[in-house]
Amino acid sequence: MVRQNQKARRAPMSMERPARLVLLPELELVKSVKLSNRILGFFKKTSTHEVCPKCAHLSESVYDHRPVRIKDEPLRNKLVVLLINKRRFYCSHCKKPFTEPVSGIGKGRRTTERLRSAICWASENFHDLSRVQRHYDCSADTVYRATYDRLELRRRKRLYPLPPVIGIDEHSLRKPKGRSTVYSTIIVDHTHRRVYELLEGRARGEIEEPLRRLPGRSNVRVVTMDLSPTYRTLAREYFPKASIVADRFHVQRLFTKLVNRLDPQNSTLPS
Repeated sequence: MVRQNQKARRAPMSMERPARLVLLPELELVKSVKLSNRILGFFKKTSTHEVCPKCAHLSESVYDHRPVRIKDEPLRNKLVVLLINKRRFYCSHCKKPFTEPVSGIGKGRRTTERLRSAICWASENFHDLSRVQRHYDCSADTVYRATYDRLELRRRKRLYPLPPVIGIDEHSLRKPKGRSTVYSTIIVDHTHRRVYELLEGRARGEIEEPLRRLPGRSNVRVVTMDLSPTYRTLAREYFPKASIVADRFHVQRLFTKLVNRLDPQNSTLPS
């Protein structure tokens, strides 16, 4: 009886709190509708004026309205659809109308930026892309576009000049059967503790041109490397302001081999 009375006193879940979670900046919730598999939210923008994207003049004159349907990130395993009644303002300077922008939604897109971020995350963590399509109820084209757009943003964030401290070393990519090992040259950013660049090959003729194209070579003050004469020569030529520091691992390895060679019976140092 107690449990039945508690269930009877429970009020149906209000849609106001989930609606506030999906609100984008400057949007006001008009009403919301909860369906079996999705949540519909009707929104309008609260700003009184907008700036013309062409001439940057303020406009308060509303030309007309155009409803748009925007897909958002799922909430509580339910699809979220934003129905926004967008206004078109009239610019008195350009003599043309323009549509008001909404923060969090790219120009001309029908998906929010957080949905595109969620799709990119799912593409990297789900077992296959078909599951991403089913989970977010989107097409394969949307999955590919959202994923590669986000990856391009990540790539652009890493496009910065060389830092003051870098490391250069060789890295074995693969060893084909019956053929010699394929090597590459890796440049490490010690300041941010990440790989800065991967160059194909390790010979001077293979990596000389890619090294010349690296931005900010004059910023480098310290270059750590092994005892390779090729890398040492290239560092002196392409990073003239940098000091060359021998990597501790390689120095210790050479020292260990020398000790073991001089006294192999009593030496306990691993080679």
